[in-house]
Amino acid sequence: MHLSEIEIDKLCWLCYEANRAMCQFAGDKSNADWLRAPHGQRESLAKCVKAILKNPELTPSDNHKNWVLSKIEQDASWGPITDMVPYDELCDAHRLKHVVICAIVKAYVCSHGLWRTSVGD
Repeated sequence: MHLSEIEIDKLCWLCYEANRAMCQFAGDKSNADWLRAPHGQRESLAKCVKAILKNPELTPSDNHKNWVLSKIEQDASWGPITDMVPYDELCDAHRLKHVVICAIVKAYVCSHGLWRTSVGD
């Protein structure tokens, strides 16, 4: 399965803006749009998206674990970290973020015929 870097960036953009919309709905208007998002946020999301592309069986919990590892690697230097806890201890809104990111990536790939069947049902 192969997507170009441009396609991966577009997919990250979709995931980011979906998450930003959920944050805004919940009253958090602090996230800039994708084009103005800090490099660290964009890079972190790209790692998550690429991990899902590499392993279609990746769960939202796995996605969160990867995100935490990414933050540790970055030394969390771009801002405060509020959800570096096990997935099961996250609030519903933060768990939903990982569910939505996984769903968007998997739907995108399946809709483009890049995986033979839908995964994660």
